[in-house]
Amino acid sequence: MENASKALIISGSVLLAIMIVSMGVRLKASFQNTADAYLQNLDTNNIKKYNSYFEVYADPTKTITAQEIVTLVEFAKKTGMGTEVYVKERTGPHRDKVKYPMDTNGFLQSNILHEDENKIYNSFKYDNNSIEYSDSSGLVSKIYFSYVAEKNK
Repeated sequence: MENASKALIISGSVLLAIMIVSMGVRLKASFQNTADAYLQNLDTNNIKKYNSYFEVYADPTKTITAQEIVTLVEFAKKTGMGTEVYVKERTGPHRDKVKYPMDTNGFLQSNILHEDENKIYNSFKYDNNSIEYSDSSGLVSKIYFSYVAEKNK
């Protein structure tokens, strides 16, 4: 009888230990799902925040200055996410060619109060539907602008 009661106590202890371990595994899985959802939401918010720096200029009715273009280029370079800012050339045989203004000082020099064909250029506008997103990350990969003639000389 003594052995039977010890066997019952041991089997009860084993069952209790199995229940405690299974509850621990279940809690760990639940906490992991919550943490994954939180990190996913955090990543989505960071992507939206990064894209908003570029999307604010994605209004074809708004004009921006050469300084703002340079600010976007410098922001893109600083963050290192691979976003490229393009400006369509306004003259020459490559009228529709785009260039990436890597030399920001040269870009500013040639576009602040630059006179061409009796017009002064220092304004740009977003080209309609000319913002591209990366398929893999969802980040803005390219944004295009074109020159706007400010006023006649």
